[in-house]
Amino acid sequence: MSAAPPVMNGSATFPSSSRSSRTESDGSDDQFLDMLAQFQDDRLDDQRCGLQGKVDEESDKRIEGSPVPMVVLPEKGFWSDGWIDSQEGEAECPAVADLKNLSWEIKRDETPTYYRLQFMNKDHDNYYCEDEKLGPLLMSVRCELTSNQSGNSSESWEEYRVIVRTASETTCQVLSSARFSSASPRPEDIAKAVLDQTSVSRMHLVTSEKVPNLIAQFDEHGMQTKHKFGIVFQRVGQTTEEEMFGNENHGSAMEEFLDLLGDRVDLQGFTGYAGGLDVKNGTTGETSVYTGFQDREIMFHVSTLLPFKEKGDDQQLERKRHIGNDIVAIVFQNDATPFYAGSIASKFLQAVFVIQAVEPITESTRYKLSIVSKDGMSNFGPNIPQPAVFPKGDHFRSWLLTKLVNAEASAKETPQFTKLQTRTRSTLLQNLVDKVKEIAEATEVSCWKFWTAFPSLSLVSE
Repeated sequence: MSAAPPVMNGSATFPSSSRSSRTESDGSDDQFLDMLAQFQDDRLDDQRCGLQGKVDEESDKRIEGSPVPMVVLPEKGFWSDGWIDSQEGEAECPAVADLKNLSWEIKRDETPTYYRLQFMNKDHDNYYCEDEKLGPLLMSVRCELTSNQSGNSSESWEEYRVIVRTASETTCQVLSSARFSSASPRPEDIAKAVLDQTSVSRMHLVTSEKVPNLIAQFDEHGMQTKHKFGIVFQRVGQTTEEEMFGNENHGSAMEEFLDLLGDRVDLQGFTGYAGGLDVKNGTTGETSVYTGFQDREIMFHVSTLLPFKEKGDDQQLERKRHIGNDIVAIVFQNDATPFYAGSIASKFLQAVFVIQAVEPITESTRYKLSIVSKDGMSNFGPNIPQPAVFPKGDHFRSWLLTKLVNAEASAKETPQFTKLQTRTRSTLLQNLVDKVKEIAEATEVSCWKFWTAFPSLSLVSE
């Protein structure tokens, strides 16, 4: 699948919003693909919460003395990584992390593209069935001849490259033909070899040319090349989300940071990934910050660029509606002040990158980093070097964007999100199997009508 060219700082071109090309199809095919797109974009929009008061006295005691900690954790529910508060106080942060000799990469799952790369445009068979235990099941099988040369002799054997899709997972395996007693194993036997818990007695072959594209779209529906991250400005002394979301504007230090992250774009008529922002009527502000990174698009929901209401909305729900629905967010501090983990109430927000500017708007601009994650999230790369103070520059930008993308991927592996994903996947797979069955039955009817119209063609052997 070709990747859209990234948009770097200063660029004015944007990738197309199309994920892949479609072959000609009837309206029902489009309905299935539209359903895929809907499930990709849907997220609960319920971030209203009760007003939070000042942090409790016990939390206040944790920040007495010097230096002021970057983050304050409750007794349970969160863990942190990054900047380690010194007992002596290192406000000037003379040492910085050296990223020039380090390497990092975005965590990638090759499973979604396996069918497109290994099966499409190659001879293979697709089968479907309804399993009593597993529900809808869709399998792709490709037979390959493998050989091994050793000295003057060589040997060859057949292997079966297999993908089995169930409501809970996709399993890819390569099976040797020696595993089967028959030279031509039944598809039911192949499915059983991949997933022992299958109880299917018959699988149905579908040969229509429409099916491979539908299968590829299903496999790739979970691929994410578009991301949205929140950015909240925290002034010195602010401890609640109402105070942070209530900042009408941000200062020059955060503006410098935003310039590092991406491009300021006009939302009106914007054709790149908008991350749910309004590009037609201006209801979500006039501008935002956007960037391309590797093969991905990133839109930032910047609290101070989203609409601000002076009266009647202490929670600034228009801002909270977007940032509270993000999975990962940045809290930017232009001076030393503690961020209290959990102060931004959200069902979805799993990780907060607390970034504090040091000597901003100078040739020595650098950033302290501390990351607060909810319990249940596993550690995600790249590792944070110590001291967790980074000089402004392209290395830090690349490292930070990689860390943000990987944090989102890690969050989606937590039980809260896997349950949602399994439910979505089950619905999509059932609809796909129903569609494949419909296509297969229509193909059988067409073949029957053809042979009925030209019966002599079936008498070649006679």
